[in-house]
Amino acid sequence: IPVSIVAHDRSGLLRDVAAVVADAGINMVSVNSMSRASLKKAEITATLEIAADAQALDKIERIMRRLRQVKTVVSVERALAR
Repeated sequence: IPVSIVAHDRSGLLRDVAAVVADAGINMVSVNSMSRASLKKAEITATLEIAADAQALDKIERIMRRLRQVKTVVSVERALAR
């Protein structure tokens, strides 16, 4: 599932996001990040590999909740698949 993360840009942001995903035992199959220095804003789109099973929705909600707790993260949403 693709997830869109918006945060105030800072050193180590991408590392912290990747650590949260890895600690949850979820594979990140792709990541794209863009920093807008003038706005001090970062946008990260990560595609997470979550098995389509009975617990899939719980896993998605749990990882999104954890990502929202990362320092300087403003929002976390499911992104539209491209």
